[in-house]
Amino acid sequence: MNTILKRMSLGMLLTITTGLAMHASADQPAFPKVKVSYSDLDLSRADHAARLYQRLKSAATRVCAPSNERQLSGAALRRACMGQALERAVVAVAAPQLTQYYAAKTGQTPPVAIVAGEL
Repeated sequence: MNTILKRMSLGMLLTITTGLAMHASADQPAFPKVKVSYSDLDLSRADHAARLYQRLKSAATRVCAPSNERQLSGAALRRACMGQALERAVVAVAAPQLTQYYAAKTGQTPPVAIVAGEL
């Protein structure tokens, strides 16, 4: 299992995207992206999952650039954007240790990604 995770993570990049077009203007793309590399991590280890979580959280912060934080609605939109971006990233990685860490930090369990295929 450990070897499989390492092979899967080698060269893989995770793209965090958000669906909150409210943060975009005519000059910016509607879905900002940040690539997060985790090929150096063994996601079967809890400490490595924690490192990836921090990288994803940092990327979500960059993707969800501050709007007008002086207005309550701007701050709420940013928090919602960050939460959605982080949740989507955790689901996309689909690593049990990362999912457990996410649940412990946020108190939420992300939805499960369903992959179609033959059984």
